[in-house]
Amino acid sequence: MCQLLFNLLDERTDAGFTQQLREVDYDLDAWLENSLRAKWRPLGLDDALEYLGERRGLFGLLKNMLQPDPLNRISSSMALGRFSEILSLRRGEMNWSDEAIARVAGEEFYFETVIDSFKKCRVSYGDGRVQDDRRPRPLHFLASFQAGFPTGLVLAEASDDIDEDSGMSDEAKQKWKEATKLAYSGEVFVKGWNRNGQADKLGIFEVGDRLRGVGELPFTNAGFEAAVDLVSGSEFNVVLLNLLNSL
Repeated sequence: MCQLLFNLLDERTDAGFTQQLREVDYDLDAWLENSLRAKWRPLGLDDALEYLGERRGLFGLLKNMLQPDPLNRISSSMALGRFSEILSLRRGEMNWSDEAIARVAGEEFYFETVIDSFKKCRVSYGDGRVQDDRRPRPLHFLASFQAGFPTGLVLAEASDDIDEDSGMSDEAKQKWKEATKLAYSGEVFVKGWNRNGQADKLGIFEVGDRLRGVGELPFTNAGFEAAVDLVSGSEFNVVLLNLLNSL
């Protein structure tokens, strides 16, 4: 999901990314290393890396576009030419030249090690099967909502009785019970989401996902009312969730 990285380059989308780049002097390798080591990984980063890995040279192009010194930064016309070349190589419309291979090898040395580690980290399910198309869900993720509009999330405490809830399917009820069976008092979980709302369009939630924080504020098991107040009052509507039903 390369669009994640391009979107983050826009300060209006995520000013935090710009600050992170400043802290590493606009070194995209250093930013990537910090992101992979961070406790919270940006949602979609794994997909973005997979996308970039399938279009070799694109990560190096991003690095050239982010040079802080204008004299070292690639020009718009050269960037467009490089981008067209990358797409042509991806589609098999042209062959790799020795020059292109050497350039990509130099620019994407660290990125290559990251991609190689992703290829090696396959997940065994313990019964002889190995992960293929399906990936385990992350233990934590960030969900960003547009401010000023309802998130569309339906939140509830684990103590809520859902057996008589006609709006939940039997599968959703089973997920809820499994996710909340060891819950503490005051913990708040995702019970569902409104059709065509922001949460529904994001398409990343499951019944039983646990609320961990809103914006930069951690959620300390304060109960349903406090959770609603935080979510509705958050300036940026960024919700941090912990996935108890992660596999």
